[in-house]
Formats: sequence, structure tokens, C-alpha cells
Amino acid sequence: MPLLRPLFFAIALALSAHVPAAPAGDAFAPQPDMVVPRMATAADPGQQYSLYLPPGYPAAGGSPLLVILDARGRGESSLRPTVDAARANGWVVVSSWQSRSDTNEVGTLRALQALLGEALQRYRIDHGRIYVAGLSGTAKTLWSRADMLVPLLAGMIGAGGGRPPELGELRSAPEFAFAGVAGTRDFNYFEMRDLDADLERVGATHRFFPFDGEHGWPPAGVHADAMEWLQLMAMRDGRAARREDFIAARFEREHRAAQAAIGLERWRRLDQMLRDYRGLRDVSTLQAEAAAAKGDPAVGPALARERRLHGDEEEATRRQDAWIARASSDSATGRRAAGDVHGAFADLRIGALREMAAGSDVAQAQSAKRRLQRIDAFTSFYLPERFLARGETGRAIAMLRLSLTITPEQPSLHWQLAKLLAKSGAPDDTFADHGLARDAGMIRPDSLRDDPEWSALRDDPRWPAASAPLPAH
Repeated sequence: MPLLRPLFFAIALALSAHVPAAPAGDAFAPQPDMVVPRMATAADPGQQYSLYLPPGYPAAGGSPLLVILDARGRGESSLRPTVDAARANGWVVVSSWQSRSDTNEVGTLRALQALLGEALQRYRIDHGRIYVAGLSGTAKTLWSRADMLVPLLAGMIGAGGGRPPELGELRSAPEFAFAGVAGTRDFNYFEMRDLDADLERVGATHRFFPFDGEHGWPPAGVHADAMEWLQLMAMRDGRAARREDFIAARFEREHRAAQAAIGLERWRRLDQMLRDYRGLRDVSTLQAEAAAAKGDPAVGPALARERRLHGDEEEATRRQDAWIARASSDSATGRRAAGDVHGAFADLRIGALREMAAGSDVAQAQSAKRRLQRIDAFTSFYLPERFLARGETGRAIAMLRLSLTITPEQPSLHWQLAKLLAKSGAPDDTFADHGLARDAGMIRPDSLRDDPEWSALRDDPRWPAASAPLPAH
């Protein structure tokens, strides 16, 4: 495994270091309660991050730290939703511009090492209150290195990405609190539910935060909920001073939400509150409420239906993986499968899934959307990247066309497709997809001016209109 020794060394160095909040001669002193969009680490200018320091920084004893590793290195946009909670709870937040999901785990580990070293040596941080957050593949990377981080780690937020199966069965409770997050239309939704169940089985400190959405970071309100929960767990576990007003206010808010819920959702909320507030509040009344909620006749059928949908999605995943393996192969059969958009549409049952996704049965519609989103993730990103790396532009084009049969309203995908079509010498199709992207407001003047893919079209009479700036509104 790469970077284990350097990462451990960075942790040990940071723990032993006793430095001021900003090194002497620091040319730039960030101001509290302001987002710094981008700055370089002192040790390596190639590692950049966005930064938020809370009001009242530096705090006596140091501030909690949240390190964000976004799946595409979107430092500022992945930090912004955390600001309200960081402001309310006094957290420092740093968010990498170099982290990457799936395609570059080493880059993510380097970013983590750089940001930990920077934060622990440059800012006044509470060494017992360090949290990390990852999205999709970066969350999986964090799980793969969790043991190395235990000397520092108080908690982790994992959005849309669970513990990698290659790590084997979870046999003991992690020494940190885990906040799992996933959208109800996220193709990894059940992966996160399964992880939550595994953490419960081993007696871990854990919570699952579902939200109405797709694969990605949650809205700011859900971010705040997860960060406040980690704050609550720190109070319960003695990492932070207890604030009775905070505990009482959160308890009352959660209790009202649980009482307003029905069936399975109500039982899950009350059951979670029992776990969270033991040691913080008298939970005897909660215990009775949770037992009554579990006995609701609607709970058993709802759980059974959820299990059936989970099984359906696992079967769909196996079918999709078989098609992906076939379409990715270098054989003639694989090339035909990758180029046959209509055949793939039928093999993957996209038509039936789209019909189900538009239906009135909410649970079934969400399940269909999760299955469609998984196909879309492979056909819009992973497979095109794989084929382009091999120089197989035609197969990449076919994958993008298949993705657009799932969700036609994707301006950035029409733009990407137009660029590939221009490179492959298909001007009519190029202008058609470029026009769809342009109509949706998607145009990149620098690319149209400078990128060589467009060179064959610049003498076409349609080019001036296609490359003209969008009209001002």
C-alpha cells in the first residue's frame, strides 16, 4: 500500500510539533469567518486547499479540524456547504484541490498527508478532534487507511461510498465515530445502508443520514446535521466539553422529527436517538417509544419490501457488471457490444427502468433511479475514460450516446460528445450535439478558440454561429 510510512510519519511529526497558529514570517494570515478559495501548503505549493477559520479563532486548546477530500478536487465548492456548521461549532475546515476518486488513490493520499501536515503545523488545532470527509471513492480511500489515522481520528463523514469489500468483513468497532451519508437516488445507497448495519453489528459509534438526492455531497443542512452529530458524540465520549443547552436543543429537535415520522422511519429515528443519547440524557421514555414504534404493524412489511428492492438492485448490478465486462473487452464481440447502443438499451432494461422511475410508487421509483444512475456513471465517465485511454474514440462516443438515452438533459455530456465527434470527423453530428449544449447555456469560448479537436470545423459555414458568444440576458 503506497504512502503508509510517509502518512504515519506526518501524523507523528504533527502530534509532536508545538508551533504557533501561523509560522513566523507567514506572508498571508487568513481571517476568521471568511472562506479562502485557494491557497498552497507551506511544504508543497503543488498541494492547494480552500480554508475556513471559525469566529473566535484561535480557540484556547485548539479548534476541531475537518479535512475534506472531494472526488474531483473541487476544493471551494465542497467546503462551502460546511461553513454554517463550522461557524456554529467552531471548526476549522480545509478542502483539497488535488484529491480524486477511483482514478488516482495515490493522489488522494498525498493530498490527505499534505493537508494534515499543513493544518496541524500551521493552525491551532485540537489534536483530539480531527475529522475527515470523503465522497465516493475518496471515502473508500479513507476507510482503507483508517487504521493509520486512528491516533488522530475522532470521526469520519463518508458520502456515497462505503468500506471497500477487499478489506474483508468488519470484525471490530472502529475507534472513531462514523457519519454515513447518501442520497435516496444514489446508486451506492444500499451500500451505505449495509455499512450502517455492519457498524451496528460490531457496536460502533455510527449514524446514517439519508437525503433526497443523487450521488454526491449532501445539501448544507445535512452536512450541518452530520457535523453536529459528531459534535454531540465528542461531548458524549469526553472529547469535547458538554454543553447542556446544545444537547437539550438537539434532543428536542430530533424528538419532534421522530414523532412526526411514521412507520419504519419513526422507529429508525427513535432507535438512533437511543444509541446517541445514552450517557447524555435519561432515555427511559425513548426506550418505551422505540419499542412501541418497532411494534407498529407497518414496520415489518416495510423492512421486507426494502430487502426485496435491495435484492433487485443487487441482481441489476450483476447484470450491469456482466454487460460492462463484455463491452469493455478487446474482442470483436466486445467492440460490437460497446457500439450497439440500441442493444445495450435493451440488455440493461433502460426503457423499463425509466418507466418505473416515472411511476407513482416512491420506493420503487427511487430504486429504479439508483439503477439508472449506476449505468449512467459507467457510460458517462468510467467507460469513456477507459476507451479514450486506449485511443478508442468510437467506443467512447457510443458510451456517451448510451448515457444520453438515460438522461438526455446533460449539456456537459453533449459538449463532450460534440468534441469527440469533431475529432472523429463527423461534422453534422458535431454541430447537432454542440447545438444542444449551446441551447442549454453550455459553451467554452477558450476551448472553441484553442483546442485542436475543433480545427476541422473552423472553415465550415456553420462555425461562426456555433462559436459566437451566448447572447447576454
